[in-house]
Amino acid sequence: MKRIVLGFLLFLGVFSFLVACGSDPYATSDGAITIELYDEEGALVEEKEIPFVEGDTFFELLQDNFTVYCQNESGEPDETCDYETQYGVYVMGVDDVQAFDNEGYIGFYIDGDYATTGISEADLIDGSVYQLKYELIE
Repeated sequence: MKRIVLGFLLFLGVFSFLVACGSDPYATSDGAITIELYDEEGALVEEKEIPFVEGDTFFELLQDNFTVYCQNESGEPDETCDYETQYGVYVMGVDDVQAFDNEGYIGFYIDGDYATTGISEADLIDGSVYQLKYELIE
């Protein structure tokens, strides 16, 4: 009988600890964002809703869900995105939306407004739409 009572108390202690710590083994995400890609004509070519958890970054989600090309040290496209300038990585292309020539670049927008941070520094905001658009240099 003592073993049953001690076992039950041990179970309650462990269960209470897990609940108090907020550990939810069934939690799948803290939120979701949408990433949209636009070509040189301004047409939407791809759209993905992507869930995220605390600790994820926008740039990691982008790389996990798309083929991302960043500028390397010699100015050429590179999928590793290892080279960073003082402003972060310079994205030259995402999937088929590519600005490898000197005529355009990939513009970065959050909820329709031009982003005030670089792609590698953008915060994740639940429900937000992140847009990557090919734009001509004027």
